[in-house]
Amino acid sequence: VRRDGERLMIEDFLWTLFEEEFSQKVAEEMRVAGYSIDVRYTGIGQPVRDLYSGSPRTFVNSLFNGKDLGGCFVRPFRGEDGTACSYIDTILGTALLGLVLMGGTLLSQCTLCCARYFPCLECCGICCGEPACGSRLPTKRRKKQWVIRCSMGLVFMSATLVAEAVLGWRTTVQLEFDGYKAIEAMDLADSLKDVFRNTTVNGFRELRVEGRDRMKIINRRLSSLTNLTRQTVEVNTTMVQLLKELDAIRSFIEGRQNSSDAENPCTFYDEGRPLTFDTLLLLWRLPDGNESIPLKPPARHDFGVGRAPLLSNGRVAPTCTKHEFVATDYQPVTMECPCCRECVIYNSAVSEGIEAMPGGDKFQVLDQRLPWEFLDQDIDDLEWRLESGIQVIERRMDQVIASMAIFRVIMTEVLSAMGGVQFLLWGLTVMAVFFVFLGQVLSSYKCLFYGYVIGTIACVAILFPFFTFGSLLVLPFGDACAGIPRTGGDTSSFLSTFSPTGELRDVNISTVRMVQDCLTSQSGNVWNVAGMDRNVVFDALFRYDIADKVKQSDIATTLNTDENDLTLAFSNHKDSMERLTADNKIFGYDSQPNEIDAKGFTVFLNGGVIDGGNRFEALVNIVNVELVSTYNERDLLTECQRLAVDPLKDGCYQNDTALYDDGCCPTNRFTTQQARVPAQKVYDYNIYRGMLQDRMFKMQETLLSVDTQLTRIKRDSLILERNISFMRVEAANEINRITDRMMEIGSCDPFNTMYEALRVPFCENLNKSMDSVWMMCFILGCSWFFYFLLILRNMKLIMLKKGFGKVGSAADKDKRKADKEAKKSKKANSSLNV
Repeated sequence: VRRDGERLMIEDFLWTLFEEEFSQKVAEEMRVAGYSIDVRYTGIGQPVRDLYSGSPRTFVNSLFNGKDLGGCFVRPFRGEDGTACSYIDTILGTALLGLVLMGGTLLSQCTLCCARYFPCLECCGICCGEPACGSRLPTKRRKKQWVIRCSMGLVFMSATLVAEAVLGWRTTVQLEFDGYKAIEAMDLADSLKDVFRNTTVNGFRELRVEGRDRMKIINRRLSSLTNLTRQTVEVNTTMVQLLKELDAIRSFIEGRQNSSDAENPCTFYDEGRPLTFDTLLLLWRLPDGNESIPLKPPARHDFGVGRAPLLSNGRVAPTCTKHEFVATDYQPVTMECPCCRECVIYNSAVSEGIEAMPGGDKFQVLDQRLPWEFLDQDIDDLEWRLESGIQVIERRMDQVIASMAIFRVIMTEVLSAMGGVQFLLWGLTVMAVFFVFLGQVLSSYKCLFYGYVIGTIACVAILFPFFTFGSLLVLPFGDACAGIPRTGGDTSSFLSTFSPTGELRDVNISTVRMVQDCLTSQSGNVWNVAGMDRNVVFDALFRYDIADKVKQSDIATTLNTDENDLTLAFSNHKDSMERLTADNKIFGYDSQPNEIDAKGFTVFLNGGVIDGGNRFEALVNIVNVELVSTYNERDLLTECQRLAVDPLKDGCYQNDTALYDDGCCPTNRFTTQQARVPAQKVYDYNIYRGMLQDRMFKMQETLLSVDTQLTRIKRDSLILERNISFMRVEAANEINRITDRMMEIGSCDPFNTMYEALRVPFCENLNKSMDSVWMMCFILGCSWFFYFLLILRNMKLIMLKKGFGKVGSAADKDKRKADKEAKKSKKANSSLNV
């Protein structure tokens, strides 16, 4: 918790530690403070020492950036630690060591030769503690124990040199093997570049063909869209016709305006407030949206009383008149026609169904076929961008292979003469040891001398020169290999070599991507070298992703299914529309108006169509019974017109009073002549009911067509909805497949293989072989120094054995006598001094 009370989570500190800027800042502060940073964490295993820091990296960085290194040779061996000059001093110092060894060996052998063959140089024996070491012959007799020691030492050193030579020969054999492997690796690296390019071209070609074919198959999911669009247009046309037929029913029931032939619709009210019908919840709503309580609200025509429609017999419909009989007189009263409450409900339901049906623009939104015709161009664009990354890698690899061409030529020549090289490096030593061994066996000091001479030639002309000049190649080569990162290892030290300032952040970004994201990564990709990752490649194919183009809301407002019924308002009333009849016992559209309430709303009778009193009350009841029963028109004609032959002359059919006297409506059914009017109204009611029912039948036939069409639409919409859902998934899967295929095509695995094919043979195999041969030359050359002394000593011993030299002569006896006297005198003088 900070002082200000703010809490910091552990994750905050971890994120800070993971930031590159934080580590760079800490490293910079340590450098300023004078701390030396020699250890880094590679991310694999334990932290290891950075072998490619300090002067080796600085030297290569100077070479890469073209810095002048001439000053290092003006004042050699004075470079500060960590500088390029310090590294040059190290290389030159190692080479100078070889020159000193080579020159020292040559000088010592020349000096010894002069001392042996020019006795005048007796002063050379001072370093040995002897009066003189000149002369070829032995000058001193050795004890037997000393002779044994010299012989054993010679045998031991002979075995040591032979072992070193054999080991050296084994290193050259390994060097030869690794050299050929390195040459093969260069050939392989050159061929892998062409293989990768061919694989890339073929991969993109196959991807184009596969992508087009698969997208065409996916587009078949929308094959029913055209048919569904056509069906929707047809059902819209049919529903419009259905709406017209409902309007015809409503107009026939509610009548016409007095001043014109226009319709005179009704409006339903609740306490004077106009109502609208909610077709989804099946209730009436007030203007404020609240529910109206009455289930059968009263109504009023919008344009007054109006006039009744004409019947087929030329008379007006009897439903817009109140039929009363006063005494024997028929006294009709014109009133409002019935209001078709169901017509209003059904009209709203059909109208909302028409509005809910989608138009062509909505189907166009769903028509999101994959534009496979653009796939070739999109893949070409991505291939062109990938080509930029390939060219970066190829240029770098070509530079590496070109720089190794000279090395390849030299290596080829050396390997072709490896037999001679092996003989010069190790065969001379074995030959020299063989002569020494032969000399010991044969007691021939000449054989020892031959071995001595051969060893001198091997050291001065072969071993130390190889060590000297090999230092100029082996050391830089080994340090360079130490800096080259392994696959999966840390690349920061290596990449810093290519920075003008030595800082990783100043390295060319293409170089960083090439090394980090391709050459040293098994899961790397050339797309990263081109500055792209999988998300960028995926986004380049966005036009084929229909997930955002076809939204769920578009599907919900376009496809009409059972679960997503766009025509739910219509579906809620379809069954009741099928049951709609002209029977007044059910709906009352053939009932006469009864009365007008206090607010001016007409109340209709359901079942009684005429009214009357007094002496005609029984007649009125009989007529009403006829109207509300199943008494049809044929029955009425049979009873009311038994004497009529032609219905056209029937007084009940035509509005002709004279025809009433011709036997129409006989008295055995109705009592008096005044019964003709009620009988006529009964007949008119039947005509009205038949005309209304015809309109309803016609509407119901259209309704059946709408229902059939909607059933097909819902079935096809459900199939299309599922296909679109599948298509969205399939399109996304196809984009992912194309993206993954492109990432696979751009995989750096061939380049990583090429990188490792060069690094492993050169840096892990050839480098070690060269180091081994170089070091064995140094060890074997240094071992010869001891061998030289033993050879010389054993040569004198063999000479003594054969009686050569000054040992045993008178002069030798006088000399030994003088030496004894000198020792006694020296001992006596030392006693006196004490």
